[in-house]
Amino acid sequence: MEVDDQEKENQLQDERYDRTIRALTAEVALKLMKSRIALCPMNGVITEFMKNIILDGANVTIFDDTKVTEDDVGTNFMLSPNDIGKVKGEVLKQKFNEMNPYSQIEAKPLLNINEIYQQTVEGQSNLLKDYDILAVSTLNFQEMILWDKLATHLNKPLYILNCCGLYGFVWINLGKDFVYRRIKPKVEVLSATEQNESENTAQENAEYEEVSVTCKSLEECLNPNIKGKSIVYYSIVMMYEAERNNLRYDPHNPDDSVLDKIVEIGKEFYTRNKFRWNDNVEPTLRNFARLYGVQYCPSYSVVGSVSSQEFTKVLARNAEPSYNWFCYDSQAGYGKMEYI
Repeated sequence: MEVDDQEKENQLQDERYDRTIRALTAEVALKLMKSRIALCPMNGVITEFMKNIILDGANVTIFDDTKVTEDDVGTNFMLSPNDIGKVKGEVLKQKFNEMNPYSQIEAKPLLNINEIYQQTVEGQSNLLKDYDILAVSTLNFQEMILWDKLATHLNKPLYILNCCGLYGFVWINLGKDFVYRRIKPKVEVLSATEQNESENTAQENAEYEEVSVTCKSLEECLNPNIKGKSIVYYSIVMMYEAERNNLRYDPHNPDDSVLDKIVEIGKEFYTRNKFRWNDNVEPTLRNFARLYGVQYCPSYSVVGSVSSQEFTKVLARNAEPSYNWFCYDSQAGYGKMEYI
């Protein structure tokens, strides 16, 4: 994907970007408009993420040539019954181009992470090297681990977004060498008057420093022995352990015996690492496993929105970004970062 820098600078004058400029500054808005993002596949949560970044002018390649199904129409707000049987990437490309004609959008075949990882590491493919950020969705933890390794190899920020009915989570890997700028902290003893004057002029006279962030691997952060984390974190690790034990629950073909075995894994992890048990723990573990991968719009709208906000911080590199896990629980009404 080729992006014309001069053309983007000219487009910045369009009133459609006034909101972005006011919120983020013209400098950051231009970085967004020059960015190149790879998305795969186009389920509900990835489509929500794309909507947010397209409105700010990002340029996107959609890697999804699957056909639109009735299930897609029921879980993806950008698709309608008239789209059934059509190529999903092409349908969404057309609709998002109508939303923002200045964004460059391409549609390409679905990526197979096993193939693209091997080809990239062996130097046989440069398909993803020119993208600024990768955003994907997969329920398979072995695939998540490969995406994480690939992002580290390419030194690219990665977002893995998933929705589980009433819950959602995002894995964020900033790459192996992420650096951002922040105002250099100063230690001064000031009177109240001097402090007010200092706060008024701090931004003008600020000195900046570069800060390097190192992320642990996704595999390291699927640790059932870390204490004091949220129930959603232990639910994620529960599903990872279930996959390792070949326990797979299909919400479209329910099997309570499999569900019970998965929940027992989660209960053991939770009681091992939390100090107090409460009546909400088992229902949360059960619902998370029962709805694992179910695209539910109210939940994926939060997950997609939070991810797009973090995406902006990563591109701007002027504030501390979040990394590791974002865990969302709509029942409890909270979302939080879990740093491992």
